[in-house]
Amino acid sequence: MSAFAKIQYFPSLPLRFLSFLKSTRRQPHTLMLEVDKRMTKHEIKEYLTKVYDLPPPHKVNTAVFKGKWRRVAGKREVVTFRHNDWKKAFVMWKRWPGEGEGLVAGKP
Repeated sequence: MSAFAKIQYFPSLPLRFLSFLKSTRRQPHTLMLEVDKRMTKHEIKEYLTKVYDLPPPHKVNTAVFKGKWRRVAGKREVVTFRHNDWKKAFVMWKRWPGEGEGLVAGKP
């Protein structure tokens, strides 16, 4: 694989919707997604524009969260295990896609 080879992601990759925040005066529209840990900001932006036909986002921030430790008490012993690490993407648009389009004075 050459250094300039293009990586193509397909819809089978885990991309889970977490929440959506509407814009305020200081904060733009924000979509929060759980993404694959290996995806970069540029790949997330490209994935959303190509696969889901969304306009390019204004900004993409990411955060990696460590998996939490859990303890489960059984009949004979207490088992401790750790959940997997995961990555959260904050995708922001100044205007939400489709906002204000197609609406004419009270008509749907």
